[in-house]
Amino acid sequence: MPDLLKEASSLASAFNEKAESVRGDIATLKTYSAGDPRISGLTSSVRDRLALMRKYMEELDILVDEQDRKSDADLVRAEHERCTKEYQNCKRSLKEAFVSNTVKAVEDERAALLDGSSDAKQKQKQTEAEMEAAAEEVTTSLRRTRQLMMQEVEHTARIASVMSESNVTLEKADKEFASQNPLLKSSKRLLSYLKQQEVMDRVILFACFFFFLLVVLHILLKRVPLLNALHPYNWWTSAAQAKPEL
Repeated sequence: MPDLLKEASSLASAFNEKAESVRGDIATLKTYSAGDPRISGLTSSVRDRLALMRKYMEELDILVDEQDRKSDADLVRAEHERCTKEYQNCKRSLKEAFVSNTVKAVEDERAALLDGSSDAKQKQKQTEAEMEAAAEEVTTSLRRTRQLMMQEVEHTARIASVMSESNVTLEKADKEFASQNPLLKSSKRLLSYLKQQEVMDRVILFACFFFFLLVVLHILLKRVPLLNALHPYNWWTSAAQAKPEL
């Protein structure tokens, strides 16, 4: 019957459309790894379409028995067998997609572990580089400290040498002072004597100067007529002559 063939053709077309979309989604599923949240929704959609494909197959199987002509029945049967193979291929592909998801998850995990190991190695290298830099910095600091300590030791040695030389100089000065002590004592006595002599010389000098002044005054009073009356001798003689008259 033409209507039954048309219905079978329509079912086959619908089946092919669903099968094509299922193949595309299964190909997409294979790109995911197990644990991806998108797998659940896509798998549910694929299974719903597989259920529709199975329904189309059952309807085709029914249409095979309803065909009046053997040739029509053979055509519908052939289409049913083709759809059955396609359905089985889709189910097998879906299982392979699940296996692929698991394998991909393992590979991703392995890659993550390798990346983690690489990161760990990188971190280890970085840590080693940092430790090496820190060790080099510590070594440089120790070298600077050692150099400063050597400079301080040299400075201390120079100070000790100067102090030793100063001690030697002080000892020599002390010995010289000790050797000069008697001379200093005699010099002190001599200075005391000289001071006494200086005082005596000053007294004698003042006395001589005073005597000189008296002599000069005497000469002036004796030689200058106007000053002769002021001479003490004249006063004394005048006083001596005046006493008998009294």
